[in-house]
Amino acid sequence: MTTDNFSRAWSSVLAVADKLGIEPMDVMLCVPELASSESGLTFPEVAALCASEIYLGKR
Repeated sequence: MTTDNFSRAWSSVLAVADKLGIEPMDVMLCVPELASSESGLTFPEVAALCASEIYLGKR
């Protein structure tokens, strides 16, 4: 992962977390777990899935 990629990834997480009113770090902690079980998804897709599950109380 490059610095540029990390910056874009964090920006994606901050945007979705802010819109849903959840903690960005909760999303970042969820991403590695879901990324390994949901192969084929991009980082933004996994981050959005994590954020949705956190928002809905499933995580």
